[in-house]
Amino acid sequence: MKHPATMALLAGGLLFLLVLLFGCDHGISPPPPPDYGAIRGSVYIRSPWPPRDSVRDLRFVAFRIVPRDTADFLNLNNFIYSPSLLTYFGADSFTFFVDSVPAGVYVYSGIAHRFGPGLLDWRPVGLYADEAQRPRPFQVERGEVVRDIRIEVDFYQRPPFPPR
Repeated sequence: MKHPATMALLAGGLLFLLVLLFGCDHGISPPPPPDYGAIRGSVYIRSPWPPRDSVRDLRFVAFRIVPRDTADFLNLNNFIYSPSLLTYFGADSFTFFVDSVPAGVYVYSGIAHRFGPGLLDWRPVGLYADEAQRPRPFQVERGEVVRDIRIEVDFYQRPPFPPR
């Protein structure tokens, strides 16, 4: 009779080999990365800037969905955002660039202003929109740069949020 510890070790090794053989269809390589593009845009400030202490952050954001409230900012799978644009505080216009943007359609985008210390203290101050101020969707293609994003910002006559 064989030793029980040896039998358990052999059974465990056999189980490991079976899981390895039948459980992995592509080995241990990571899944392929999603396709990425980039976004370049221009921002034009059409109002006076608020006092510096009331502009805690400023960023370009682009959503795959139409946000219903600021809680949608917590679902990171539905939007992308630029690095902070606060370095342009006081400027009349500036450009931004966002790379590594997953390819796809973005239906609601613009400049978001963080006005308070809370996690959800954000509001839009300018939209990428048509002449009637309806959000304008755009497509990010793999390996391409979207260049026609033009946003006018008015800190005192903000777009409605949530959008109608």
